[in-house]
Amino acid sequence: MNINERFIVFAGSKAGGSQRIPIPFDLEIGQDVEVNIKGHNFTFYVVKQENFDNQDGTINSVSILKSLLE
Repeated sequence: MNINERFIVFAGSKAGGSQRIPIPFDLEIGQDVEVNIKGHNFTFYVVKQENFDNQDGTINSVSILKSLLE
């Protein structure tokens, strides 16, 4: 299946994970990811990968990130 869209979601977000941020590349479980928020760098890691079937032969891929500070 082809990937239609890729997103990241931050684990434990107050929005319940509904704030998806589009990304143009694949991530893997356990991978460290540097995120820049208002000029400050934070390290997150990928804790889960979910794929959602769009019923048109494509999927949306969602990587769930968790902060190393938690």
